[in-house]
Amino acid sequence: MVILKRCKCVFLLANIIYNMKKVIKPNSQIQLDALRSNTDIVWLVGVGGSGKTFIACDYNSQDILQDKDFKAIYIRKNISQFFTSGGISDTLASIYPLLEDGKTPPKHPIGTLIRSQQKMGVNFFNGATIKFIQISDENPEKLKDQFKGSQPDRFLVDETDAFDYNSIFYIITRLRGRVG
Repeated sequence: MVILKRCKCVFLLANIIYNMKKVIKPNSQIQLDALRSNTDIVWLVGVGGSGKTFIACDYNSQDILQDKDFKAIYIRKNISQFFTSGGISDTLASIYPLLEDGKTPPKHPIGTLIRSQQKMGVNFFNGATIKFIQISDENPEKLKDQFKGSQPDRFLVDETDAFDYNSIFYIITRLRGRVG
C-alpha cells in the first residue's frame, strides 16, 4: 500500500469523529509514524490484517472533516476489491459514520458511501469527496485518459504490488490539488 501526497504534516494522535464518542487512533508505532509523516510518499508494508488499509483510510480524516473542497482518489486493481468484506468501503464505514443503501443508518452520519460504478466513493456532507477508481489496464495511454484532468489532493493506492512501478509514478504526476 502507498499513500501518495504532497508535503503535509498530519498529526492525528487521536481523531474524534463527529458524535464525539468514537475515538479512532493508531494501534501501533508504525501506524503512528505513517500518520505523522511529512514525506511525499508513505509506503506501508506488513502482513494481512496489520492495519495498512485502516491507516490509509484514517489518514485523510483531518482534511475530510475540515476542508469542504478536499478530494482524494483511492485506487485498486478491480472494483470488487473496494467492496469485499473488510475492504476499503467497510474500513471507511468503520471510521466515519456513513449512510449506505441497505444498511441501518448511523446515529450522526457525515456522508454517503456510493456503490454505483460510475460514481463509486464517498460524498461527505461538508463537500469533501473520496473517489474509487479501478485500474485494470495499465496501458500508458489508457492511464493518461483515465487521469486526464484529475487534480486530487491525495491518492491512496491499496495493494500497490498489483501495479507496475511506472503506473504508480505516472499517477504521482497527477497530484495537483490544493492540499500541500
